Amino acid sequence: MTTSLQANSVTESNAELAGEALFVEQARAYYRDLKAVAKNAPFGKTFDKVEDAIIPASRKLIQRSFEIMMQEQIDEFEKKTKRESVRPAKRKHDIKDTAIKQD
Repeated sequence: MTTSLQANSVTESNAELAGEALFVEQARAYYRDLKAVAKNAPFGKTFDKVEDAIIPASRKLIQRSFEIMMQEQIDEFEKKTKRESVRPAKRKHDIKDTAIKQD
């Protein structure tokens, strides 16, 4: 019996897995940064300090996630177009036939 995790891992490309790993790494860094803000906040100010840090850190995480996803799309497109452009072009005539004759 194949689990959904196994099925997904078979269909996902290495780029997708790398993108997910990068996102998880970014999310962990986000969590650690907020945890450090909370730990270093003065007594009674933890909520305020974390709340102040959440918005900019969240924007950064969302922006980075978007960049990762877009880069995956770009890489996939480039891979696809590279495969298509590798096919030899059909020529109607040789380059020699189109050379300019000099007298």
